[in-house]
Order: sequence, then C-alpha cells, then structure tokens
Amino acid sequence: MEIPSPVSLLKAIKNETEINGFRHAMERDGIAMVKFLKWLKEAVPAGNESELSVDRKLYELRAEQANFKGISFDTIAGYGPHGAIVHYESTPETDVALAPEGFLLVDSGGHYFEGTTDITRTMALGPITSSIMDEPTTTGIGILLTLNTGLRLGELCALQYKDIDLRNGVVHVRKTVQRIRSGDRTSLMVLPPKSDSARRTIPLPGDMAALLQKLVQSHPNGENYLLTGKNVPMEPRTMQYQYRALLKAAGIPYRNFHTLRHTYASRCVERGIDVKSLSEMLGHADVRTTLQVYVHSSLEHKMRVIQSICFLAPALAAEFAPSPSPSVFPETLQYQQLLAALSQMG
Repeated sequence: MEIPSPVSLLKAIKNETEINGFRHAMERDGIAMVKFLKWLKEAVPAGNESELSVDRKLYELRAEQANFKGISFDTIAGYGPHGAIVHYESTPETDVALAPEGFLLVDSGGHYFEGTTDITRTMALGPITSSIMDEPTTTGIGILLTLNTGLRLGELCALQYKDIDLRNGVVHVRKTVQRIRSGDRTSLMVLPPKSDSARRTIPLPGDMAALLQKLVQSHPNGENYLLTGKNVPMEPRTMQYQYRALLKAAGIPYRNFHTLRHTYASRCVERGIDVKSLSEMLGHADVRTTLQVYVHSSLEHKMRVIQSICFLAPALAAEFAPSPSPSVFPETLQYQQLLAALSQMG
C-alpha cells in the first residue's frame, strides 16, 4: 500500500523561524548580487574578464556575507551561445572572454546558515540591437517592430505596407495569418482578428517609424506584405525559424517569439504607461472591458506615452512631439523632421 509521506507534508509548511531564515538568506544573497552587478558593469568594458572570473567573483562576494557556508550548486555563467546550453559549466577549455556586447546568463546560489538561494539572471553587456541594425533585414525589422508594438506573430505576418501609416506614426492591425486544417490538408489563410479588441491602431515610437521609412518607401505597392515584399504573406512558422537563426547568430539564448510581446508589455509598464492604454495596444479584451467604465484612454494619450519606450535612437526621438489631435491624424512638422534626421543615420 502506498500513502503520502508525512515528511513531505511537514516540509511543505514552514514555521516562522524558517520563513525569517529564508528572508535573511535572500537579503544577504541580494547584497552580494547587487555588488556583483555593479562590479560587472564596470569590469566588462575594462576587459580581462571571462566566464570563470564571473564565477570567482560571485563566490568572493557571497563569502563576504555573514553565515555563508558555500555555494548551493556549481555556478552557471554562460556568455553568448553558451547561455543556451542547459546546465553549462565553464572550464579552462571552454572559458570565453566577456565583451561589452551580447548577453551573459548567470545561474547561481549560496548556502547560508538560515537558508539556500538560487538566482538566475540574464544581463545585456552592451547594445542588443546592433546585430539587427548593422545589416537590417525584413526579419530583423519584424523583430524590432514586435518589440515596439507588441504584435502577435500572426498579426506581424499579415501586416501589409498599407497598414503602416508613417505620416501619422501608427500601425493598423486589421488581420492575422493562420494555417487552417481542412480534412487531411492545411492552407495558409489571412483572417480577421480573433476579436474586436484585436482590431486596433498602435502608435509607433519615433525611432521605429524612422527605421521603417526606407523600407516602406522602397515598396510603393501597399498591397504587398511587409515580411515578404510580395502579395502573399509569410508563413508564421518560417518567421519563427528565421527568428531562431537570428538569435543564434547574435549569440542570444533562445526564447520563443511570443516573448517579444511580453517584453513590450513589461517595458511599457516599467516606463509608467497606464494599463488601460497598454491593454488596448495589446488587443486584450478582458482588461479593456474591466477598465472601460472607470478610465477613458484616447489615442492622443497613447501617442504621447508610447514615445517613452524609444531605444533605437533616444536622443533624436526626444525631439519628437506627437500630433495634438490624433483622431484626425494631422501631419506634424517635428515628426517629419525626426523621420528625415533618423533616415540619414548610417
């Protein structure tokens, strides 16, 4: 006969002493991690640091904390492609030098008298858009557009040049691409959005609009699709393959494409964009319905707040002032000046 072990039940319920112990352990480990992040920011540009030196520094900083008993497991410090290797552990043979670019994945923890920690962080050691910006492709631009609008993959694949309104700095979402099964066959279909709230207009950060300008101008046929440049849309699965290949080439650990949409939402929240505007820009029906009785969010407000997430050229983007009355979409001189200035970069 099998019955649940009472030991597991006892371990699942923590007493006040254990809870306070965990809290003290996390506080001490948090101090070590903050010191590590400060060191990393200063040390990487100076050079001479590597995956192994990261491992040593983390141990050193944790050992400074009271009641430190040792590391909770072998530190994982994976730079670039190494960050995508499950349970990677750097050795003298695999150790690589850190540079002020790309990503560093660190998974580490410490044993303290009061408790044990396990902390994972992925840190950008320098600009993360350079791999896309050095040689812009439609795939790279599609990724940046998703990071700046929160488009779903099917919505991105369904985007036509006529849906990108650079005169007024917005993108119109009117359709999506899906592969539909019929009997024993499937076919790629362009369909209406999955809900009324998914049919929306999203304001563009000024730097993203400028990046799109040359691409849109080189394709006068508005009926063609953004990702293919032809009158047929891209298969979402193809975009996923290209996205994966770009991440690998840039040395970025793989995250699924939908993560870009979550990143957009997180960045908006971090910049103080209100949930009402964000939910509408994401095409979420539930939050919009919940807040509609209490808050009214106009496109004018969205046009203003979305400029705060510019990251491609923030200095120039700061000069951009959105239209004072976006409901009628008048063209603004400052916006056109921003597009002209950014289009001449590089």
